[in-house]
Amino acid sequence: MNQWQSLFKTELPLIVEVPKNDIEVVSAAIEGGADAVVLSVLSQKSQYMTGNIEEEIENINQIASTVNVKKGLLLGDLRFIEKSEWDQLKSIKLDFLAGYPSTIPPFILRDETLPLMLYTPTEMPLEFYRILGELSGVESLVFLPRSQSGMDVKYNILDIVGFMLVYSAVSKPILFKVANNIEPEDIQELVNRGASGFVLDPSLTGPLDADYYKNFTQKYKDSLLQKKKYRFWG
Repeated sequence: MNQWQSLFKTELPLIVEVPKNDIEVVSAAIEGGADAVVLSVLSQKSQYMTGNIEEEIENINQIASTVNVKKGLLLGDLRFIEKSEWDQLKSIKLDFLAGYPSTIPPFILRDETLPLMLYTPTEMPLEFYRILGELSGVESLVFLPRSQSGMDVKYNILDIVGFMLVYSAVSKPILFKVANNIEPEDIQELVNRGASGFVLDPSLTGPLDADYYKNFTQKYKDSLLQKKKYRFWG
């Protein structure tokens, strides 16, 4: 069992991205069944932008010291995080980091203070996924198909095939990004095909309010619980 798998109480963690570092939205996602939440700096979702470390650290600290699930932090894509900001971040009670390979500075890999969850887009050569999974400090990958990064493409068979190819090439846990057009039965099928968990992004399809985040999370949590209930018969 690697560092990532030992983080969670469940073998199929449900991780929820929140668009702003807001305790009310975070608490709602947890009430809906989130096993972990992903806060953010230097990121933009649904017209809402999170600021730099200095601007966000008070809210992040409040959430990190209050909620009782695992906390991750997405290092966003508005600009690179600076070394001085990283030193400041290490004082926060976080459990893991998240980010995109194109915007993660190499010094974070060298530090290895926290396990890293990398978001990987579809259609890269398989060797890219394999090597990313082998980098020191990287404990899991999130497969991000086109259908889950915008509204122009619906969830389709190529998403499944792409995930299966990445799963076959990488020895680390592979999570699947869920944002829209994925039904509970799709979740169960992805588990059968090797998904180690799911990262939910409700911001693509609904308002940035607590009720929506709770209901969105609950829908997929119920599906995972149903899957686990009948696992021995599958």
